[in-house]
Amino acid sequence: MKRWKQILLKPTDSLERTIEVLDKGGLQIALVADLDNRLLGTVTDGDVRRALIRHCGMDTPVSTVMFTSPTVVSELDGREKMVALMNSRSLLQLPIVDDAGRIVG
Repeated sequence: MKRWKQILLKPTDSLERTIEVLDKGGLQIALVADLDNRLLGTVTDGDVRRALIRHCGMDTPVSTVMFTSPTVVSELDGREKMVALMNSRSLLQLPIVDDAGRIVG
């Protein structure tokens, strides 16, 4: 699935840009990555809501509101394992990374 590229953010992207990406992506999650597409964190609608409650400005870098320890799976994991993990943790999305931590799905 190449749709994940539409929900990529840089750690320096603003909260405003994050909201735009979340809205356009329609997946309720955005992936924060470095220049090599290594996953640094995730940000969800809920993370944005909590940032706004804390009165973070729209220019706040996403790195200050992202979740830095997201659950991920390997590109080598089978679909059954991925679905079981999502179900056990009540996750709607699950980033897929390679052995170097780069996002692949």
